[in-house]
Amino acid sequence: FMVMHNLYFIFALRFFRGQPLGDDFINIQLAPVLLPIFLCSIMQAVIISAGITMLIIPGIIAATFFIFTPMILLDKHCTITEAFTLSYRM
Repeated sequence: FMVMHNLYFIFALRFFRGQPLGDDFINIQLAPVLLPIFLCSIMQAVIISAGITMLIIPGIIAATFFIFTPMILLDKHCTITEAFTLSYRM
């Protein structure tokens, strides 16, 4: 997906600038940089995957652990730390 995404941006930028999209562009300018574009795309995909793993998944886990905290505060009339502890235990 990232390879196609980056190639789309290359062609869109060229089209936006009003530059021709002929065989000369593909053979002379694009072909020599296809490997670096592919490697860049793989690196982008790895960084995006790591970001999802490190931020979103722990956020969902924390939200699951502490979802009952407001209800415990209202029901038990305890301190905030006790409410977080009880919600984590639940």
